[in-house]
Amino acid sequence: MKQAPAARKTAWLIGTGIEGLLSLAASPDGRWVAWGEKSGKIRWLSLEGEPLVPEEWGRSSGWVRVVARSPDASFIAAGDETGGIYLWDLKRGSQDPLRWSGHRGPVHAIAFSPQGSMLASAGEDGWIRLWRLPDVVLLRRLRGGPEVLRGLAFSPEGNLLAAGGHDRRIRIWRIPEGRLLGVLEGHEERIHALAFSPDGRVLASGDHGGWLHLWAMPEGTLKQRLLAFRGPLFALVFSSDGSRLVTGGRDPSEPLRLWRWEGESLRSVALPGVPAAPVLALSFHPNGSLLGAGGAEGWIGWWELSGKSPIWTVRLEAHAGWVRGLAFEAEGGGWVSGGEDRRILRWPPSSPLHVRTLEGHADWVRALAFSPDGRLLASGGDDNKVYLWRIPEGEQAGVLEGHTDWLRVLAFAPDGRYLASGGDDRAIRLWRIPEGALTAILEGHTGDVWALAFSRDGAWLASGGDDSAVCLWSIPDGALRQTWKGHQAGIRALAFSPDGRWLISGDKAGELRRWSLREEAEPQVLIPSGKKAVKALAFSEDGQELWAGWEDGKIRILRMPGGELRSQRRSRTEELAALVLFPDEGWWIAARSGGELEIGGT
Repeated sequence: MKQAPAARKTAWLIGTGIEGLLSLAASPDGRWVAWGEKSGKIRWLSLEGEPLVPEEWGRSSGWVRVVARSPDASFIAAGDETGGIYLWDLKRGSQDPLRWSGHRGPVHAIAFSPQGSMLASAGEDGWIRLWRLPDVVLLRRLRGGPEVLRGLAFSPEGNLLAAGGHDRRIRIWRIPEGRLLGVLEGHEERIHALAFSPDGRVLASGDHGGWLHLWAMPEGTLKQRLLAFRGPLFALVFSSDGSRLVTGGRDPSEPLRLWRWEGESLRSVALPGVPAAPVLALSFHPNGSLLGAGGAEGWIGWWELSGKSPIWTVRLEAHAGWVRGLAFEAEGGGWVSGGEDRRILRWPPSSPLHVRTLEGHADWVRALAFSPDGRLLASGGDDNKVYLWRIPEGEQAGVLEGHTDWLRVLAFAPDGRYLASGGDDRAIRLWRIPEGALTAILEGHTGDVWALAFSRDGAWLASGGDDSAVCLWSIPDGALRQTWKGHQAGIRALAFSPDGRWLISGDKAGELRRWSLREEAEPQVLIPSGKKAVKALAFSEDGQELWAGWEDGKIRILRMPGGELRSQRRSRTEELAALVLFPDEGWWIAARSGGELEIGGT
């Protein structure tokens, strides 16, 4: 198995947007992950090429307070705690930014003019500064009020600039001459965020009390006032077509909300997968369907909003400290984040949101397995059929028929030459791959078959199920060589040690047992029965560690062959529907039936 990247040792949560996830499989090298659903569909995505690993784009002299992108995708800018401003020229392609001291005190807000020819900055000193780009010449200073400024926004035409802050007022200037046109009053708390709608007809503002104000522009009349959060509203962003407004803030139940227009009014929709921590940074991708968000405790996430149900991804602890700024680059580009760890990170454009769908089953998909080389995916379910799929093409490679009841489990031999299938008809079928010829029917279980495992040399197949028996079959003839009994509950997971000396079994009641394959020895109970079922077993490559995962998300690492507890891990996901373990790389993929995947590790 290939070494998994260090980045996967930080937890990622992926929401598939689908209820009814039943089965999960990952290719042995961790490049692919697939899941099966009650709908009969199979979804899969690629984790290849480290799409989730950022590069450090720069470091600031203080906390990064804000990050912004110019509308024409020419520039990315950031402002920090010391008053410094950083500017990356994306068209020039240099990673080294221009840096200058723009303010006395923290820079809280920056905004680009629509043409990208001007940058406005504001902050703790109460002044707005207008800078000409790309040569960074100071054009004008505007007094934004007697107190701190936190919100700053250009109108889409670039002729208006709005600013708001701690004095609870919004000032509107005409640009470029800098003439003050008016002051909007109505907020009772200090203002944190401002955003113009793409058509320029609405200015949205949010305050520390959680109130969202919508102003008709250019008149400046208050048209709607909504309580968005039970706490401060920190960030606002419109989608590129203006059909959505997203708010981020501090609210114990919903710190991130999506608002849709219903006539002249807004209706809020809670987004799934949001950590219970304040949201401080928001950005829409230029295509309008991908939303990025960042917040307290260093998390960053994004939501694909084009479908009926959002597909979402959250990386926990992306920054060491709160994420204060986030901006997407051009169409097809990556995105940039900044936070309290003083780092500015550039993330590549690919992401695990590009989920592909395989359709063939007419009923629930309960079993999945990747071939050892990851080029073939086998699936089985309630239509009693086994489908073979080519990866990454997503093409159907064959249909294997013969089972007379639901499929529960599939397993490839280590050399990929055989596929074993089992389920509720209690018979195990052995198929030769790739032609799909049935080579043997293994009969001996008196209950549904739930677990299958091949030995490392491919000479043996172990099986277990609801009859609580563990059976050992020789391959390829399929002769039954041994039957072990001792479990008091149905078998749910099996694993051979790499040297072929031991077989480990886990049951529905949580018990773990070790069986000897080379000598006469009494079976050993490694873990006694508990309340939750064993979901997965996996040995390290050298056989010195056994990873065992339970339904409640607990993962125990045992020193083998004795079974002493070496350490424990815990998935952030509880009540697991499925689990895949990667002991040598120190990570796992867990799934809930509600459609959430976790890529976690140490």
